[in-house]
Amino acid sequence: QTLRINAQDFEVIKTIATGAVGRVCLVVGKSDRKEYAMKILKKTDLLTRREAGFFMEERNALVFGNHSRWITTLYAAFQDDENLYLVMEYIPGGSLRTFLNAREVTLTEDEARFYVAEMVLALEEVHRLHYIHRDLKPDNVLIDHDGHLKLGDFGSCIRICGDGQKVRSRETVGTPDYISPEILRAQEGNVSYGEEVDLWSLGIILYEMLFDEVPFYSESLVSTYGKIMDHENTLEFPDDVAVSFEAISLMKSLICNPEQRLSLTSIKTHSWFREFSWDKVLKLTPPFVPELEGPRDTHYFGDEDLGEAKKTRKQPLPKTRDFAGQNLPFIGYTY
Repeated sequence: QTLRINAQDFEVIKTIATGAVGRVCLVVGKSDRKEYAMKILKKTDLLTRREAGFFMEERNALVFGNHSRWITTLYAAFQDDENLYLVMEYIPGGSLRTFLNAREVTLTEDEARFYVAEMVLALEEVHRLHYIHRDLKPDNVLIDHDGHLKLGDFGSCIRICGDGQKVRSRETVGTPDYISPEILRAQEGNVSYGEEVDLWSLGIILYEMLFDEVPFYSESLVSTYGKIMDHENTLEFPDDVAVSFEAISLMKSLICNPEQRLSLTSIKTHSWFREFSWDKVLKLTPPFVPELEGPRDTHYFGDEDLGEAKKTRKQPLPKTRDFAGQNLPFIGYTY
């Protein structure tokens, strides 16, 4: 038991992101002195949130995707009485969100094309492993030291049985501005959806990169969801930004009903990618390459990522006897 990896084997350098049920820290292994990103999830929070059943899906997706160029590498998963831990590679360039926020102008179509292409290749890998990500957004697209992308945060993903298969899930997952109408409809029951929900989100990200706004934003969540459900009438393209016909065509072919939505294969042959060499993506120079002062540089993870950190209240852990049954869902987590 003493030889098993645990939280005391790592030194916390800095918290770099916070979420509803946990946080991500830059840590250093005490034995190998290597840098890692450690995701820490509170068991009590996981058990009290309805969508919490996906903690094992996240762990499994990372295990299955461990040799992928496009998925964050998982080194270890373990737990103690209070938390679950995922030890992953540290990706120092921040997220596509921090990059977009730092830009003073919208991306050019060539820049956006590079990022869409890498997200397509990442989604191909996720779907090949028979998972749907379900929370594709700029915050979950990470920029590595060389400027290329890796997909992160699989906390909302779900496994499907095989190619083209659907899932039924009434859980609320995803992020309001990027969520597909099928996932919203599924909350009402008796509705299934598949990999195409990730392609809706990809279309929203492309729109955001080119127009510096998301298409269905509203002050009220109810209004945003209403616009998404009525997307055939509410999707508009600003006329004060010069965007090519091909780019508009691609967005219309992604932000649409699932029956008409392009597949990943169809995206690759779309006219917007006519001159694009898909087999040479990793040889391209990215639009942005992080300038890093060293392997522990965290300046691309701004303090805005820590907005919830101060609000997190430390709850007393239930007595072991009371908690014994609650530990059952976490059996088999260690990797």
